Amino acid sequence: MPKAKKLLNEPLFEATLAESGVDAVVCLHPKNLFYTTAYPMALSHAIHQRPSGPRSGIAVFTPGGKPTMIVGGNEERVTRDTTWVEDIRVYSEYVDSPIDQLAAVLREVGAARGKIGLEMEYFSAAFFVDLQAQLPHATFVAWDEQFDEVRAIKTAEELSIMKRNADILDELFLEMFESIQVGDREKEAQDRLICGALQRGAAARASGGILQAGQKGFVVHSRTNNPIEPGQIICTDYTINLNGYNANQSRVAVVGPPSAEQKRTYETIRDIHRAAAETLFRPGTRACDIFFYCQREQEKAGVWHHRALLGHNMGIWTHEDPMLVAGDARPLKKGMVVVLEPRFYGYHIQDSFLVTDDSPVLLSDKFNTDEMFVVG
Repeated sequence: MPKAKKLLNEPLFEATLAESGVDAVVCLHPKNLFYTTAYPMALSHAIHQRPSGPRSGIAVFTPGGKPTMIVGGNEERVTRDTTWVEDIRVYSEYVDSPIDQLAAVLREVGAARGKIGLEMEYFSAAFFVDLQAQLPHATFVAWDEQFDEVRAIKTAEELSIMKRNADILDELFLEMFESIQVGDREKEAQDRLICGALQRGAAARASGGILQAGQKGFVVHSRTNNPIEPGQIICTDYTINLNGYNANQSRVAVVGPPSAEQKRTYETIRDIHRAAAETLFRPGTRACDIFFYCQREQEKAGVWHHRALLGHNMGIWTHEDPMLVAGDARPLKKGMVVVLEPRFYGYHIQDSFLVTDDSPVLLSDKFNTDEMFVVG
């Protein structure tokens, strides 16, 4: 297995470590562990299926120091062959607790009486109680937001991966739509897209989505297997994961020539989508402002129905912060890849954009969304 590339935004990470005033940071969450160390098993549900698992991988970082990884014996070889981290400590899974090794490393780096950053939203109560008992003089602080903020600003290498993933997903949409015939079942069409993704190297555990035919029957996250019939709007929402990073896009098709009303509705959603991205996807725009813009414009056009979210940041996880929701006032920043997805029932266009100092860069540009794709 080849050594993984270091995708971590190292200058920003080191600056954030220093600014936060911690003596050490503990990394356990799969998305952060993969991002910071390229630990090959970080995204494996078999290993990280719960935050206090007996085979957990853990990383420790100190300001200006070299990282340390703690892994179970079963994962030692693949870790040494893959990660760029040199200091790897091994424990006997199902016999020893990884927290014993973690406490030993934190003492070694001089953090036993210092301030230690933890992913409080993920670190389990069982692990925390154990670690606190072993390091009673340490102060523990949340470091979830810092990880999210660093991970949100993409490096050139990350952008290259994400652009390629977006291209592949658009190719898969085109292949699937071109294959659809009247009478096909929804699942048959969906299976063709997923099969194509797996053949291109996508991770099965993190690739999937929804295809529903018939706008009146559209239900969020419902997986149905109805026949595809003339006149229907085909709504989609798919994520594929390659090389640890996601593409998340939605394309709209119509079975046979669209009606005037179908064309009008699609064009309305399309125009709001494009205007929102062009005018608001700039550094400093608050996530909630994008949500309210789309809501206001859709209500004026008569194509609004309640949505909890209208987009999100994206990377190793599909839904990352900031989220384009009513309650998220965090600003967009240069280097973020943000997904925008206004929708009116089955009319659901979803694209990913790179935030720059100027106009946003459309990453998912291999599928022409000027008009609905006509199938059948």
